[in-house]
This record gives sequence, C-alpha cells and structure tokens, in this order.
Amino acid sequence: MDLISLQETLKHLPLGEIRYYQKIDSTNDIALQWANHGAKNLSLVIADEQTRGRGRLGRTWFTPASSAIACSIILKDILDHRDHSLSLDSEVRNNAERLSLLRLTALGTLAVYNALKEYYQLEPKIKWPNDVLIRGMKIAGVLAEVQWNGDEFSNAIIGIGVNVYPSSVPPLEMLAFPATCVANEVGKDISRVDFLKNILEQFVNFECKLFETIFMETWNENLAFKGEWVEIIHHAKYQKYDVLLAMVKGVTPQGYLKIVTKSGEEKVLTNGEISLRMI
Repeated sequence: MDLISLQETLKHLPLGEIRYYQKIDSTNDIALQWANHGAKNLSLVIADEQTRGRGRLGRTWFTPASSAIACSIILKDILDHRDHSLSLDSEVRNNAERLSLLRLTALGTLAVYNALKEYYQLEPKIKWPNDVLIRGMKIAGVLAEVQWNGDEFSNAIIGIGVNVYPSSVPPLEMLAFPATCVANEVGKDISRVDFLKNILEQFVNFECKLFETIFMETWNENLAFKGEWVEIIHHAKYQKYDVLLAMVKGVTPQGYLKIVTKSGEEKVLTNGEISLRMI
C-alpha cells in the first residue's frame, strides 16, 4: 500500500484529499486536526500501521504494520442530506450529538457490512453500536467523533478499522470479544487497497442516504443478535457495574437499541457505554 496506488485506485470516487502515513498514532487524531485546518468533505486519512489506534470505551485498536485497514473519513456536509422531517435543529445539544454519533457510526458499519457482503459473498452482521461481525466474531470496528461550533455542526470523523490478514487479529490477552479477519473468512489473500475501495464506494452510497428510511431499514435488517438473548453490560468509567439479560428487538429511528427483559419489560438503550455479549 502506498499513496500512488491509493490515488489511482480511488480516483473514481468523489473524495477530497488523501493523506497516507506509513506509521502514526491514530488516523482519527490526524483527521480531527486536519478537519479544523482546511480539509475538504470526504477527505481521507489512512495508515499502514497505528501505534495508538482508538476504539470505543477507551479501548486500544490493534493495527500492526501491513495487516489491516485503518482509515478515517472527514465529513463536512452531512446535514445537506438530512430529511427535514427529522430535524436535528429541534433537538437539544446533547441529544443532537448522540443522534449524530449513532447514525454516523452506523454509516461506517454499513459500509463495511455491504463491502463484505457484495464483494466477498460473506454474511456479516452489525453489532450495535459500532462493530461488524462474521460468524459471531468481530472483524471491524467504527469510531465516530463529532465536532461542534457552539450549537452548530462543524464536522465529523468516521474511523474505520478492519482486520484483513491474520496478523491483524489481536492476541487473546487483548481480546474483549472473539475476532477474525477477512482473509481467513474468504479463504484467500486479498488486496487491502481494493478492499478499501469497496468500503469507500459503499460509504459514499450510504452517506447520501444517511437520513432516509432505507438507511434505518438496512441497519435493522442486518442487526446482530436480533431476536436473541444477550447480556447487556453497563460500564461506569469503563468498568463493569451492571449486567442485564435481554432480547434484542431492533434499532429505533433515532438509532437507539430496543430490548425486552426477561420480565417482558421493553426498554430503549441510549447510552453508548454498554457492551453486548452472547449467552
């Protein structure tokens, strides 16, 4: 992977500038800085290796050299696609930010989901709120971050990490959830550059539908554990403090998770500081 091959492979896509790094701390950190200093919409930061890749709940995202896809996409114009029947302007600041984060996280997971399904004939599922699974094992994760200027949306960063080769799968002592990689699942070697192109094609396609009904329908139809019983683990400062047994019912139009407890009580989870576990 190098900048020239990336530019040539991705030239048909409506991207902004591409910045490629052999080795950096975090693509999201670079993208967050760049977003405030002249980056255009759909600009891309990609790294061959990350030394401090970030996941959800303060976790580290494992990205050794020449093994994975680690990229961050900068969005400037997401509200241009908004269906005005779903008004973010009417939400209070914290609810608007939560809604944006959930949909933007799903944008990343749907792009990876569709790339795996359409180009490699796999059967992925989306684990709420930010992972993509194959056969119940984690193959990709998304970290969305939104920046605001007062009450006005400024920009968003969608960080996408995908395990491509076996060396990208973290060692057992680092795993919080079983993991796999694309090469193992398709049974052959694949091009990271071509796979990145496939993901970005799907990203551009879904980004235009971010506030359309089809976006939520696709998310719901491919939700992991739907109709199954799971453990829902709440966290306080990233430490486990409460476990709830519940059945996953789906995702609301706001991107919240619908569940039913053993007692039959229906609940909607809005807190991002939770984890789902199979039982």
